[in-house]
Amino acid sequence: MIFKRLSDLILLYLDISSNALQSFPDLIFKAMKKVIVQDTNYDLLETMTIILEQASYEVLPVVHYRDVISTIRSFSPHVVLLDFRLSGEESAALCIIIKKNFPQIAVIALSCNLNIHLEYVKAGFDDYISKPFDIDHLFGVLQKFV
Repeated sequence: MIFKRLSDLILLYLDISSNALQSFPDLIFKAMKKVIVQDTNYDLLETMTIILEQASYEVLPVVHYRDVISTIRSFSPHVVLLDFRLSGEESAALCIIIKKNFPQIAVIALSCNLNIHLEYVKAGFDDYISKPFDIDHLFGVLQKFV
């Protein structure tokens, strides 16, 4: 017997109705969205983690810059959200390292800097999210990259 789709094989194996499997591809896709969130503000980090996990993202929160590269190696995210801070120097340097070593990963700046809409491109980021953040904007930006 030849199966035209993976879902046909799963249907046969599990002996369940096709209606139950309609959301199966969506569940697989949602489970694959992996994000590292780095921010020095514990409250923001926890809030963003909860919001993203509720939306079926797999989230790994990171407080310190120095832990981001090793976390990327072990977690293999699609997106890294980095705390840009006011000067942006540390995050810009880290963004360059990430882009050089992991070019497939989108790096997004998180910032309360009023000029972030001008600064993020110069620093090498793929996009930015202003703090305090708008949830719809957060998901809109992430959907571009996952």
